[in-house]
Amino acid sequence: MENNFLNNKFDIEKTREAVRLELVKYFNRIIVAKPQQNLFYIVQEAIEKPLIEETLIYCKGSQVRASKVLGVHRNTIKKKIDQYKIKPFLR
Repeated sequence: MENNFLNNKFDIEKTREAVRLELVKYFNRIIVAKPQQNLFYIVQEAIEKPLIEETLIYCKGSQVRASKVLGVHRNTIKKKIDQYKIKPFLR
C-alpha cells in the first residue's frame, strides 16, 4: 500500500487536466443553455465512486485498509459505499 500515486506530481497534473478538459467540454456544450445545478456534487460523485471502488479492489475489499489509503475514517468509506450502492467485488 506504499504506492501512493497522488504524491506523484505527474499523475496529479494528468488527473487535473482530464477533469479540466471534461469541464471545458461541458461548459462549451451549454453555452446557450442554462448550466445544470449542483455541478460540484455531480463532479464529486463522478470522481468519488470510481476512486472508492478501485481502492477497495486494491485493498482486496478491506474497508479499513481502503480508509487508510484514502486518508478518511472507515465510517466515511462505509457511508460512501452505501451512498453510491457500491457492491463488494474483486478483480
